[in-house]
Amino acid sequence: MGKPIIFISHTHEEKELAISLKNLIEESFLGITEVFVSSDSDSIKLGSKWLDCITYSLSNCVIELLICSSNSISKPWINFEAGAGWIRKSCKVIPICHSGLLPESLPLPLNLLQGMVISEESNLQELFNIISIELKCKRPSPDYKSFILTIRDLEKKYTYGYNIKTNLDKFLDFIRKYCSIEVNDGLGKIKFDKNIAFLDLIKNSANLPRFLVNSDCLDASINDCLNFLDNQKILQIKFNGSIFGPDGYSKYFFIKKLEHFDESLKFYLDE
Repeated sequence: MGKPIIFISHTHEEKELAISLKNLIEESFLGITEVFVSSDSDSIKLGSKWLDCITYSLSNCVIELLICSSNSISKPWINFEAGAGWIRKSCKVIPICHSGLLPESLPLPLNLLQGMVISEESNLQELFNIISIELKCKRPSPDYKSFILTIRDLEKKYTYGYNIKTNLDKFLDFIRKYCSIEVNDGLGKIKFDKNIAFLDLIKNSANLPRFLVNSDCLDASINDCLNFLDNQKILQIKFNGSIFGPDGYSKYFFIKKLEHFDESLKFYLDE
C-alpha cells in the first residue's frame, strides 16, 4: 500500500507557491505522505502519461488543497479538479487563498468549503492539524514564519503580474474600441485579432504612428490604467495635439514603450 496522497491543485503561473507548500508538508511530516503537484518533476516522472498521473492522484488523495487567487479561480483546471475532489466523500477539499483573496470572497461553489489564508500562521497550524489527523500522526511544528516570508515574496510577484495583465488588457481594449490610427495622412480603424499581436507591434517598432481618440472616452478608469502603465515604466501615452469634429474634441497621441515593457510582456504571456 502506497503513502497517503495530498493533492495540490494550482495554475501553472502559481507553481512556485504550490511547490513551496509541497516541500513544507513533506519535510514536516518526514516523508510519510506523498504530495502531488503536477508542475513538480517528482510528481510526474519523464515518460509518464501526465493525465493518468493526475487522475490517479485525484482519485486516491485523502486531502485536496486548492491554490486560490483572484486570477486562478477563473481557470477551468482549478474548478475541474475541485469538482473531482468534491464528489469524493473520503476527500477533504480545502481552498488555500493568497495574494489578497479571502475565503469569504470565493465564488460559488468554492465558498461552500471552509477555506484558509496561506500567509496566516494560525491557518497553517490548523491545516497541519487536519493533515496530522488524516495521517494519524503527531502534528509537527515547522518554521511557519520563514515559510510565510517566502509566500509573501511570491504574493508580491503574483499581484504585480496580475495587475500588469489587467491593465494591459484594459489598455488594449480601449485601443481596439475607441482609437483610430493615422495612416498615409488619413485615419483607419485599428485591426488586431489577438492582444499579443498589438503588443508585438509595440515591441518591434521604434516609432509608432499617431493615434486619435475622442476626449470623452478618456474617463477616470482608463486614466488610472494609463497612470499605472506609466508609473510602472511599461507604456506611456504622449498627447500632442487635438482637433474638433462632429463628435467633439479628439486628441492625438503616441504610444511610447518604456524600460520595463519587455519584462512586463513576459508576465503578460505567463498569465
